[in-house]
Amino acid sequence: MNTSFNVSAWMWRLVPPRLREGRLLTLYVTGLFFIGAIALLGWITPHLASPISRYGVISAIACALLLLNAGASIALCLNLVAVYIALDVTWTSWLEQGIFSPRINWLYLIPILMSQMLGRRTGWTWAGVVAVILTVITLLTYNHLLPSFTPFDKSHEIYGLVVYVVTTASLIGVTLFFQGFANRSIEEIKNRNNELERKRQELQAILDIRDQFIASVSHELRTPMNAIMGFNELLRDNQLNNPKVQEVLQLTHQSGEHLLTVINDVLDYSQFQSGKLGIHPEAFDLRQIASSASGLFVNRIKSMRLDYEHQVDPNLPQWILADRHRLMQILVNLLGNAIKFTQQGHVKLSISRQGNEVLFEVEDSGIGISAEQQALVFERFSQATAQTQGLYGGNGLGLAISKRLVELMGGEIGVRSEIGAGSCFWFTLPLIEAMPPQRDVPEDALGTQDLRQRPWRFLIVDDMAINRLLLRQMLQLECPNAKISEAENGLSALSIMKISSFDLVFMDMVMPQLDGIEASKRIRSDLSHPDRLTPILGLTANVNAIDRERFIQAGAEGFLLKPFDRKVLMETAERLLLSSKKTQAASSTSHPEPHQ
Repeated sequence: MNTSFNVSAWMWRLVPPRLREGRLLTLYVTGLFFIGAIALLGWITPHLASPISRYGVISAIACALLLLNAGASIALCLNLVAVYIALDVTWTSWLEQGIFSPRINWLYLIPILMSQMLGRRTGWTWAGVVAVILTVITLLTYNHLLPSFTPFDKSHEIYGLVVYVVTTASLIGVTLFFQGFANRSIEEIKNRNNELERKRQELQAILDIRDQFIASVSHELRTPMNAIMGFNELLRDNQLNNPKVQEVLQLTHQSGEHLLTVINDVLDYSQFQSGKLGIHPEAFDLRQIASSASGLFVNRIKSMRLDYEHQVDPNLPQWILADRHRLMQILVNLLGNAIKFTQQGHVKLSISRQGNEVLFEVEDSGIGISAEQQALVFERFSQATAQTQGLYGGNGLGLAISKRLVELMGGEIGVRSEIGAGSCFWFTLPLIEAMPPQRDVPEDALGTQDLRQRPWRFLIVDDMAINRLLLRQMLQLECPNAKISEAENGLSALSIMKISSFDLVFMDMVMPQLDGIEASKRIRSDLSHPDRLTPILGLTANVNAIDRERFIQAGAEGFLLKPFDRKVLMETAERLLLSSKKTQAASSTSHPEPHQ
């Protein structure tokens, strides 16, 4: 075993370092094989094998190997050797028996080697060249145009036999060699594919862990933000007559909004990377979305003393179909950037019609962007310069996410800018006109005053005491006559609902013992009529769109993402209460209560 290893190591050292891999090694071994075969043929039949021809072919192959080792291309070296062999065989065959010369057999090796080493096209090309040579030699032989015809004798028979044996052995040897090389390559490819599959599974496992981590981080970050933003809003409402406190609370609110934007950008980018960033079209008022996006920056604009305006083309329809939440996110990103990079001057939001598209433009008179950097601003973690990041902050994700969202909604985004002359970020979306959403009951069936005065029965289900406290205070502020109960998990909620009826359940998603999704399923399946029809408003800090679908499928009629706005919360609650009133009225008609 050691002897075999030593011999193999010694033979391996004879191979030039440049020729030790891939096709170069194959060519080196093949070249040595043919040099040995030709030398063997000359040794067996020295008086018949032409020394000039023999040494010429050996020299040609040796020169090709030297050229390969020097860096010449494989195609050049192989074609040079093939040309030399074809000319040598043609010349020597014409000098001997023409088409009957055993040397003709060497021509058959050329197309085979070429097809194996340089591809089928080169192989077929040389097959055509060999066919032409054979045709010419046949015609010369048939027309007796040979210089002399050497009669056959026993020595020629032996020489022919040796040539046939050597060429046949060469063909078989070359074929087996390349087959073995191909099998080894296939085996290496299989092993590489298996390794890649193993790596893919490992990466998928890492991605799954990352998604779980992101979901956990989302919950852990947005849950306290819900309390921070919510109590801040309550305090602002309670301190309307105290300007100094209002100023502090406003700054706190802006800081919270900024932190929430950063959290949303990071989480959205993670969803974008995993391919889970989705679009959910709905009908909405285009002018209202423009006002809402602008309203988020009113206090910041006032504090910076900027001129701000937004214009909406009157030719645009009032209601369009798109993802309202994602459009709002894009506008907030662009407006936030424009205000951040504009120390003085103006910021303007324009929404106009451009054929079958809606054109959104956010123009500012800020620092501007150079032509070289404009191609990079939509890349992740990219800002115009390192100095820009140091002066103005930011994580470099907002524009990258905005670009992806615009593309998901079928639009296009771009920028026009000059250094010192401001910027104009624009994007287009398909213009799809929509009908106003229909309410299930007439708007005057239950007015705001009636909503405030009715003794509604609410159940708050959340494992965080601070979230229950926040939601209780919000509900008591809007509905002072409401009776509010609390449960810290899904099991407690089910127990309470078996003995008490409620008009609306506010259900958190992530809870111990029994989460909100399973609790909603149990409410719909385990409770008796009409408690099983109690409307459920799902609340969660998880940003995954799949959770929304799971909550809705479990039986929730509404869904809000923490931190939620009090106004949106009450509007959603009113809608669910109105819808429930109509459903219960229809249900009581089909299932009348028994007489007591």
